[in-house]
Amino acid sequence: QVLVCNSASVIIYGRPTGKNWEMTCMGLGGLLAWVNLLRYLEFSPRFYVLMTTIERSMQDILRFMISCVPVLIGFAVMGMTIFGSSVGEFASFQATIETL
Repeated sequence: QVLVCNSASVIIYGRPTGKNWEMTCMGLGGLLAWVNLLRYLEFSPRFYVLMTTIERSMQDILRFMISCVPVLIGFAVMGMTIFGSSVGEFASFQATIETL
C-alpha cells in the first residue's frame, strides 16, 4: 500500500506534499517497498541470475558510488559558486544537483 500511495503521489503531484519529515518518510517508505519487491524477483529463473549478479557485485558498485559522489558534490559546489547568481538552475545546492 505504501508503494502504491507513494508512487501515485509522485506521479500526480510531481513530488510528495506535506512537511519535510513527511516527505522524507514517504520517500524512505517508497524506497524500502521497492527494495522489498526485488526479493520476489528471485523466484523467476531469469531474474534470479540478475539478482545473483547484483548481490555479488554490490561491493564494487558501492565502492564506485563512494568514489563518484565527492566528484559530483565538487561539481555541484563549483556550478553553484560560478553560476548561482545568474542561472536559476544553479541557485541552490539541491537545484544544482538536479541540474547536473
